[in-house]
Amino acid sequence: MVLKFGLPDSLPTSRSHEGSVLRTLWIQNGVRYTQSVFVSRVVVGKLDTTLDQRAIPVLIIAIEGENTNGVYAEGFASLSAESGGKLQFLELTNGCVWRLVGGRQHVLGTVQIPDPGIRVSRGDKLKFSGNIPPSIKGSLGLAIPFSPLEEAELESLKDLELEKELRQAIRSGEKKDNSGIELVFGP
Repeated sequence: MVLKFGLPDSLPTSRSHEGSVLRTLWIQNGVRYTQSVFVSRVVVGKLDTTLDQRAIPVLIIAIEGENTNGVYAEGFASLSAESGGKLQFLELTNGCVWRLVGGRQHVLGTVQIPDPGIRVSRGDKLKFSGNIPPSIKGSLGLAIPFSPLEEAELESLKDLELEKELRQAIRSGEKKDNSGIELVFGP
């Protein structure tokens, strides 16, 4: 599966590793977009008992847009998924991204974004945007599990503290987590 996030089509300004985090930076129309991608092990399951909990690898994508202009600027992002060269139909409901496969919905992951930032919530491309005040940042977070989850387990991903996970991934100092999954930059 290929995921695309609708960030600027131009070449990135920079790419770097920080701990186990891959960072890519773009600047377009005075908005500085920083994409941080990493894998974390997240505990999912019932919060009231440890018996039904399990740790799974989750791909986390944190996108931040910072307005460097002296006036308001529009920040944009999108999400599309491609499988076998075909765009997948996606739907965002209650913080979860679902994809339609064989007439049934399967969860792709969760999205953390304020409701006013959601522009298109159904189709082959989900779209997000927001009017960012000068010197202020807007953000979008995605958590995509590497294994299927029950609907009740999705709450753990919806409540994920992305900043905490990001700090932990930076501190880890490794380029892969203990799941054996390694992230590398594309072409």
